[in-house]
Amino acid sequence: MEELMAKYLADELSEKEKIQFDQNLAENDGMAEELELSLNAWHAVQDANGISTDVNKAWDKVSSQISETKETKVISLERKPKYTLLKIAATLLIILSTGYFLSDSTGVIDSESQLIELTAVAGFEEFQLPDGSAIKLKANSSIAYAKGFGIEHRELILIGGANFDVTKNKDVPFIIRTDKSVVKVLGTSFDLSAYPEKEVELHVTEGLVNFTAAANENVKNEIPAGKKAVLMTEGNDIVIEDLNSKNYSAWWTGQLVFNNTPLKQVVKDLEKTFSVSISLKGDLGDCPLNATYSKSSINEIVVLIQATLEDSQIEVTYTKENSIILDGKACTN
Repeated sequence: MEELMAKYLADELSEKEKIQFDQNLAENDGMAEELELSLNAWHAVQDANGISTDVNKAWDKVSSQISETKETKVISLERKPKYTLLKIAATLLIILSTGYFLSDSTGVIDSESQLIELTAVAGFEEFQLPDGSAIKLKANSSIAYAKGFGIEHRELILIGGANFDVTKNKDVPFIIRTDKSVVKVLGTSFDLSAYPEKEVELHVTEGLVNFTAAANENVKNEIPAGKKAVLMTEGNDIVIEDLNSKNYSAWWTGQLVFNNTPLKQVVKDLEKTFSVSISLKGDLGDCPLNATYSKSSINEIVVLIQATLEDSQIEVTYTKENSIILDGKACTN
C-alpha cells in the first residue's frame, strides 16, 4: 500500500491500479484522510523547491534499506498514535525525492546510496547509532541514515518525535533534517518533534543546538540548554522561550507535573504526550490544576482530572477518531 501511495502521489499508477486505488479510497475514510494530508505536504514541498523527482528511485532507496540486528528496548505506554506509518513513509519519500537529504558538500547521499531506517511502531523504542549516540524514538516515528554514519558523516532524517543524546565529535557534526528544519550539534541532549504539517519543536537539556529553517540552513541560530525553540508551520519564523516545564519529555519519562497550570495548557501537554486530540467546552480552560501523574494512561489521567476538579462537574466524551471532549463549568477559585 505504501508503494501504491507513493506512485499515486507521482501519478505513476496504471489505469487499472488507479481504479482499484480510488475504490479503496471510497471505502476507507482513514485512507482518504491520509492521502489528502500527504498530497498537501507533497505539493507544498514541490512548490517550495521546484525539483523534479524520480519516485521509483527514491522509493527503492527506502524499501531496500539495510536491516541490522540491534538490541532495542520497547516500552508500552498505552496510546494510539495519530500519525500512521503510511503517512511517515509518504513523508520520508517526499524528503528523499525532493533532495532534502542530499549533501552537496560531502556527497553523503547519492542515487546509489542505501538507507538504514529505524522505526518505532508502538510505545517507544531505544536505539544506539553507530557513533554511540542514543535515540529514544516516539511511537510511529522514523529516522533514516546512509551507510558510513559515524565515520564519513553523522547526518539523518527524522519524521516524528525523538529524544537525542549525541556523542561528542568535534570533527563530524551531528545533523538532523526534517521537512522544515535542520539541527546541527557536536554533542548534546535534546528533544525534537517534527511531524508533517505541524510546528517543529526543539527542547534543549544540555549544551548548544544550532536550529534553523531548512530554507535558511546557513544561519547560525544557537539554542542553549534550558530553552525551547519552535519553528512555525510556514517554516520560516523561529520563536525561542524559556523551558519552564519538563512535560515535553513525558512521552518517554512517563512523568507529568502540573503546578497551578491552567487546564488549557494541561490539555496541550496531554495531546503531545499521548497523541490524542482533546477539546474543552464550557469555561474550563482557566481552571488551575495541581497534580503529578506517573506512568498513567490518558484515560486514568482524565478520570483523575474529573475528581480533582469535581466542582466543575466535568463530563467526558470519547470519540472514534481518537479524540476526547471535556465539558464542564468554570472553576470558582
